[in-house]
Amino acid sequence: MTSKVFGRDNLVVMWILVLISVMPSSPVRAQAEANGDALAARRAENLRKNEELEQARPGMNAFLKQLGASELAGIGRFAGMTPTRPELREQLLSMANSDQLVRRDLAEAFRTSGGHPPGSAHLAVVDVDAKNRPQLEAIIAHDGFPTAQMVGTDGTHAAFLLVQHATANTEFQSTLLPLMKPRVASGDIRADEFALLTDRVRLREGQAQLYGTQWHISDGHRVLLPVEDAEHLDARRAEVGLPPIALEACTDEHLSGLPTDISALASTSAAPSSTP
Repeated sequence: MTSKVFGRDNLVVMWILVLISVMPSSPVRAQAEANGDALAARRAENLRKNEELEQARPGMNAFLKQLGASELAGIGRFAGMTPTRPELREQLLSMANSDQLVRRDLAEAFRTSGGHPPGSAHLAVVDVDAKNRPQLEAIIAHDGFPTAQMVGTDGTHAAFLLVQHATANTEFQSTLLPLMKPRVASGDIRADEFALLTDRVRLREGQAQLYGTQWHISDGHRVLLPVEDAEHLDARRAEVGLPPIALEACTDEHLSGLPTDISALASTSAAPSSTP
């Protein structure tokens, strides 16, 4: 049996890539352009899949339309604002870009191998995380968690993405979680991002997740990890801007090509402390 934890980063990544695409010339943009051919092929494939989904997921389409309007409104709060730490913003965006390139490759390997990618795809992710983590820890130790005023909205999303993937230092994530909660109210951090990190920390502390954002791959299936109080899961998800779990499972199954298993909703038992 093979097992790999997967989170729900797609919306975070989407906004980072959208904002990077409209930036003026920069090291981050140059790096993205250097990988243009591979990224263009992936985008074309994603567009093809999205077109197929248009007719099959009216509920998710309505949800994403509403979410998009909310996201644009949030970004608009900082429109025209010049970040006070532009070099730090560039660093965070570059780190997030590296993070996502290897994860896209891993996701594609999962899709094309039926859930059994080569070890090299996993190692590439581990290597990038090992490089990014000490840089991120140093940034936060020196400056605190970056604000939108410091690094722009895309910079804060990039920083949060990197925090989510700093899984080798769970104490670091656990310490940051309560400090980040006020940032949700201020708009620096999205509620669904905070929910994602909350679930990851809870699972690693041996508790069931609250929002159903964490899955793993087992025998070619995407399996939802244990959820607390499953009866009220969709209500909690709605509070943080996430779609109903059944909608997400259906859409992700189509995108990943792997069948989904949400049998965890039948149990409210805590996740074992050995959860990866």
